[in-house]
Parts: sequence; C-alpha cells; structure tokens
Amino acid sequence: MNASNWKVPVLIGVVLLVVGLVSTGCGWWPFAGPASEKVGEVEVEPGMGEVIIAEPESVQVDDVVTVELFFLDEESGKLVGEKREIRRVTGIARETLQELLRGPAPGSRLTSAIPADTVLLDLNIRSDGRCIVDLSREFRSNLAKGPHAETLAVYALVNTLTQFPTVKEVQLLINQQQVETVAGQVDLSQPLLREVSLIQH
Repeated sequence: MNASNWKVPVLIGVVLLVVGLVSTGCGWWPFAGPASEKVGEVEVEPGMGEVIIAEPESVQVDDVVTVELFFLDEESGKLVGEKREIRRVTGIARETLQELLRGPAPGSRLTSAIPADTVLLDLNIRSDGRCIVDLSREFRSNLAKGPHAETLAVYALVNTLTQFPTVKEVQLLINQQQVETVAGQVDLSQPLLREVSLIQH
C-alpha cells in the first residue's frame, strides 16, 4: 500500500479516538476532568491551591452554679436568701463564703449580717461533714450592737454553708482560735447546725 494511502485512515482513527475520550469524560485530555471537587462542605476548583475550611466557632459558656447567700432583712429581723451565680470551682464552699462577705447585690433592701471588714482566713471541710471556718478578728471587734447581732451573723454563715451536701455542721474559729462566744448569744465552742427558724419564708 502506498504510504499516502494508509496515513489518511490512521489519522482519521486517531482523531476519532481522541474525540471519543474527551466526550466520555475519561480524563485523558490534559484539561479534562470534573468541574469541581468537594472537600468537606467547601467546593474546590481545580488549580485553586490550598483551601482552608473554616471550623464553626465554639461558643464559650461560662461554667457557673447558683448558690444561696443569707443576708439580714432589718424589717423582719430575719435572714433572707439571695440567689447568686458564681464560678463553679473546686472549692465551691470557700467561693460562696467569699461572696457572702462581699455583701448583698447593689440596690438590695437586704444588709450584711457579717461584721464589716471580716476576712475569711481559712476553710476546710472534713470527711465527716464538719466545716471549719477561720475568720479574722474583725468578726468580733466590728460586731454590731444588738440582742441578736451575733446570732444573725453566725447563722448567716452557717445557713449559707450548710446548703452544700458535704457540709453537715460548722465550727467557727476567730483568728485561728476556738472561742466560746463573741457576744454571749451563741455557744461557739461546739459545731453548729443549720437553723431554719431564723430564715424568713
């Protein structure tokens, strides 16, 4: 066969083969291929290079717990519970007592039964449920005058702490010392239990 005679059908065959491959999307052609590829939820066009997929923003939720702090209602002469949200920490009883010492919420009709400038020196909860609280000397020296001042101050502490299941009773110390009483109204030589009769319902 003449060379010019067999080149024509071969050339036609090659052209038909290429057209067939391109039309069927086999991807042999250098520029053929799918229009886009999905990576996660983001469409990536070929040749775009590196694509960073944005992660959804995490919502920071403050880890808080609601506790009850007992303050004085001077009109009734009783203790009233105030709900407050505080940080959830390992020493939740200590954190709660610190909130009690800070006083009632701004604008509240309640007042603090705890003597001014009283500082929490230490707090420990024993495995038997006794909570030992060490207060600064201001608890004694700054105690308000009145027939029930000591009772209300002491049980504002006791009733606040005994809301926790791990606290069954409270032993008060003044400046690391055990005392019999502050003003003769409450026997502090023994641990104290919750006293609901002093709470206004």
